[in-house]
Amino acid sequence: MYLLEYCIKLEIKECIEKDILKEFLKQNGSEVINMLHIEFNLEDAKLVWKQEGFEDGF
Repeated sequence: MYLLEYCIKLEIKECIEKDILKEFLKQNGSEVINMLHIEFNLEDAKLVWKQEGFEDGF
């Protein structure tokens, strides 16, 4: 399991234990994990694209 996915699951578990969005996370936890994982990957990809574009222009 990737570190990011582990951290996301850990935080979801903690939120459920602290009754923060408990019912929502119980029903949609896997969707939340997928959304957050994709979002972080998208941000990483954007950074790489920006760096590659700079290198190409240079």
